Amino acid sequence: MADMLKGVKDAETGLSWFRAHASTRRGASPVMVAIGLAGSYFLLSVLWILLSDRAVDLINDPALRSTVQTIKGLIFVLLSSALIFLLAWVIFARMAVTRQNELAAARRLSSLLESVNDGVWEYDTGTGDILFSGRWQDLTGYPVLVPLPHAQWKRLIHSHDVPRYEVAVLETVAGRQSHFELEMRFSHKDGRWLWLHVTGGVMFSSSPQGGVVLAGAVTDLSLIKDNEEHLKRMVSELTRSEMEIQRFAFAAAHDLRQPVRQMGSYAQLLERSVQSLLGGGLRGGLGGGLGGGNGSGSAPETVVRDVQEYAGFIRDGAATLNGHLDSVLQAFEVRSQTLTLTSVDLLMVVDGVLAKLKPMIDKSGAEILCEPLPMVQADGDQIALLFEHLLKNALSYRSPERPLRIQIRAHRRLGTWEISVQDNGEGFPADKDEAIFQAFYRLHTASEVSGSGMGLTIARAIAEQHDGSLTATGKPGEGATFYLTLRDPT
Repeated sequence: MADMLKGVKDAETGLSWFRAHASTRRGASPVMVAIGLAGSYFLLSVLWILLSDRAVDLINDPALRSTVQTIKGLIFVLLSSALIFLLAWVIFARMAVTRQNELAAARRLSSLLESVNDGVWEYDTGTGDILFSGRWQDLTGYPVLVPLPHAQWKRLIHSHDVPRYEVAVLETVAGRQSHFELEMRFSHKDGRWLWLHVTGGVMFSSSPQGGVVLAGAVTDLSLIKDNEEHLKRMVSELTRSEMEIQRFAFAAAHDLRQPVRQMGSYAQLLERSVQSLLGGGLRGGLGGGLGGGNGSGSAPETVVRDVQEYAGFIRDGAATLNGHLDSVLQAFEVRSQTLTLTSVDLLMVVDGVLAKLKPMIDKSGAEILCEPLPMVQADGDQIALLFEHLLKNALSYRSPERPLRIQIRAHRRLGTWEISVQDNGEGFPADKDEAIFQAFYRLHTASEVSGSGMGLTIARAIAEQHDGSLTATGKPGEGATFYLTLRDPT
């Protein structure tokens, strides 16, 4: 009896080992798990038979031996049933967990597809059918999970886009590319055209029908495309309106020059006539005629001098207006002119500008220092005009308290050249660093500093035409620095 109990205990120990062994091999292959289970069951069965038969042989009483033999059989059946129950429970538990995981993954995938507004497609070249799921019906109006013949699918694609689609699919099936991605137009069920972004690749290299299985996603781009077209129309309309405004302003400025010149010319003629009248022998006759015979010429002389003064105002106003019109026309020409980009030596450009402005430089007594400057890709004439306006600005706004000093330097910064023009003139308030580039903006009245107020506006327009920039910093009473940034051609 003691040996029989020991056999039962050994069997329970073996069962416990089997459970632990089975749980540690969850990651093993099904074949290896089956072999392990069969081997374990075989060893336990042999061990039980040998030990139980040995214990039964020790019993001399036939009746007791028969009873023990029966109990042994029942215990074996009980252990076998427990083992079968354990196996079935483990198998079905794993199946249930796997099923739950599959359902959870399917729900997550479905939620993901709903959130990204995509439809999913699968094309089997063996059957020639395409299946759709996800939000395909919401996107196109066609039902999901209903096989669609590939030929019919291609008929729904815009005729101009079918060749690109066919090439993309053939290249992917042939393995010459891992996947494809293209935008194409597709006919909605209600007849309107959709813009779709289609991606796909080979999911299975062989199907039960002998073909290749491709799968991918479809995204609706219609709203994006509509917005792009709307934006293009708006840009086109704005460009057309800007061109019309520019043509009108250019024509108006050009046409105004003639009457302004006439005003100046007639004002000069009037001044000359008045000067002749004041300096000639007509003074007495004019005085007698206007003075009523009293011989006094003071009143008519005063009138004539007033006329002379007013004519001077007209002449000066006409000259100022003519200068403004010239600046406006120059600004229009800068913005509308096509650049001729060549390799330009900025040092030679500055030398040419300094020679042109020599009379103005000599009059101001300015000292101009120019460090070595780089070669850039630019329109030489336009860049020369830019430096001319910058130097004129420095010469015009010099300080009466000290000799004017202008320094021109260049520094390379992150693929660009920064050219600085620094002066020790009057400077400007920090909050005016953008205002000074506005058209006709002036820090002083025309009587204090001559000019049209368009020079810096034109200079910045030239910089922007070259994909560069022009900025400035200043401090009242200390001077100003202008920074020109141009791309480094190297």
